[in-house]
Order: sequence, then structure tokens, then C-alpha cells
Amino acid sequence: MTQTDSSTIIDQPIAGAFAIPCEIPLSQLFASASNVRKVQASVSIDDLAEDIARRGLLQSLSVRPVINEAGHETGQFAVQAGGRRLAALQKLQTEGRISPDHPIPCLVKSTGIEVEDSLAENVMRAGLHPLDQFRAFKALADDEGLSVDEIAARFFVSPQIVRQRLKLASASLTLLAAYAEDEMTLDQLMAFCVTADHARQEAVWEQIRHGYNKEPYFIRRLLTEGAVKGNDRRALFVGAAAYEEVGGVILRDLFSEDGGGWFQDVALLDRLATEKLAEEAKAIAKGRAKPSRRFEVTAPDAKAVREQTGLSQGDFAKLMRVSVKTLQNWEQHRRNPTGPAAALLKIVSTAPEVALKSLHG
Repeated sequence: MTQTDSSTIIDQPIAGAFAIPCEIPLSQLFASASNVRKVQASVSIDDLAEDIARRGLLQSLSVRPVINEAGHETGQFAVQAGGRRLAALQKLQTEGRISPDHPIPCLVKSTGIEVEDSLAENVMRAGLHPLDQFRAFKALADDEGLSVDEIAARFFVSPQIVRQRLKLASASLTLLAAYAEDEMTLDQLMAFCVTADHARQEAVWEQIRHGYNKEPYFIRRLLTEGAVKGNDRRALFVGAAAYEEVGGVILRDLFSEDGGGWFQDVALLDRLATEKLAEEAKAIAKGRAKPSRRFEVTAPDAKAVREQTGLSQGDFAKLMRVSVKTLQNWEQHRRNPTGPAAALLKIVSTAPEVALKSLHG
């Protein structure tokens, strides 16, 4: 028997061991001291109140009628399970968003031990598997057309978390099945999502699933093997936008600091870097631009580069925009090319066809 002021919560059965569903005005409900949940949960009362205001109360409150000393029901009900929901509803009433008479779905029970019922409701309830949440977010995005920001607002999480959940839900079905069966950890699944290529994901999973090293860093290394890091000088020089504009793919890691991702098409990146370098060198040589930085460039052998192009001294001097005399001094090592001339010579030696085409344009 639990005392509440001068009243008592009864333990006699009303209708066997089963609770009776009904609606009770909010003003007739109060929190029971027997509710076992004492520690604040991750979702705040404010957030829970907003959720209830938007979609209604999705789960009924478990209550017991209060009996006074004379053995009569007082019309008040103690909430033994659902104290946080009750607090959220009371907050909405305080703010004037619902009335004190607002009907609240409840399950009325009077048999058994009150603390035990409160404990059972929390302990016997199976938690939602993370994969179920990932898939639910994906269904809201794909089937209901909700944006990332809309989903984030509805569930009081950041847009980044929503993007992460959607990314996980889009992994290979083989990987998701392994995760669901506890063959793979969440950290491992996150590592696999550095690429959207399901075939590549599955190939790496088959490679490591029976091995000893399944660490997330190792998975990322295998999936990005051969790609160029986003903080590589070539990637920084070309820029992600220019690279992606011509079809380049950048692998992104939503779950860790990826330093700008991984540029997957190395040949394309090298070509773009060479072309941009040639254009900038051309502009500098013609006086249309000034160097944004100064580098010490070791110029290659002028004669060897000229012979590589197959040009005569006169044509090569014209290409380099220097006199034949200056070119002869370079080739005879009486003088060395410096500044823009050294940079141009380096470009021609590295990619003669691209450089010649650009410099003649």
C-alpha cells in the first residue's frame, strides 16, 4: 500500500491482471513516487513536449486509481509508467497549448506490485536496433520526401546525424545483413561507407571477414587505396569543385575528419593540375598575372627538354619566349633559367604535349 497524502493506491484487482484502456483528463493525473525511472534520459522534456504537440501521444500512460482512507476512488490517478510523458503533457498545459481537461490515453491497472509494473515496462521493452532507425530515416527521405533538415527538426537531432544515418542505410545489403546479425560492428559499417560502391564494399568485406584485422582504419585504407588525399598539393591546387565538374569522384567520410576526402581518379587529377599550372605559367610569362607564391624551382636541362620536344633552337626559344642567345646560354650552362622561365621549362619536361598545346593557344 502506498500513501499519497490522505489517500491510498489500491492493490485489489479491477478486472483481472489486464489493464483497462481509457481516456482520463490531464488534471486528474499525477506522477507516482513508485516510478523507477529517476535518471534523466537523453531526450529532454522540452523536446518530448514538442514531439507530442506535433504527432500526439503515441504510447498510453500506465496508471492506478487513487483510493482514499474510506476505500473510495478519489478520481485521481497515479502514473506508474510514463512519468516523462506526463511531465511533457503538463508542460504543454502550462504553456496553454492544451487544456487541463485534455483527454489522455491511459491503461488503468490495480493488481500487482506498482514498482514491479513500472520496472517491467522499462526493462521488458526491447530497444530499437540502430539499423531499424537508419532504415526509418531513409524511408522518411525516400518515400515521404522529407529533407534532411525536416527529419532533423522532427527528431531533435542535427542534420549531420541525419546524413550519417542515411549514409549507413544506403550501404550494401550484404553489409547491413552482417551488421544486423552482429557479424560487424557499427564502427566497421561506418568505415565501409567511405565509398558508395556496393561491389567494392562487399569485396573488401570478403577480404577481411575471416582475417584478424578488421579495424575501421584498415577498412578505410583498403577502400581508398590508390586514391589521392584531399590535402594533397595537387588536390588543393585544382580544387574539389573543378575536379567534380568534369566528372571526378571524391570519396567522403561522414564519420571522421577526412581532410577533404579522397580524389579517386588520379589520372584526371594529374591532368587538371598540369593544365592549370600551364595556364598560370602562360599568364605569368605574358605579364597578365603575378605569381601568387614564390617557389624554388630546379630547372631541368634545357637542351634535353628541347630535344624531347623535337623543336629547333629557334622554335623552342619562341615557345619559351626568350631569345635564341638566351636559350644557347642555358644549353651551354653559362646561365640557368629562373622564375617563370624555369617553371615553364619544368612544365614542358613533365607534359610536353599538354604544355605545347596550352602555350601555343
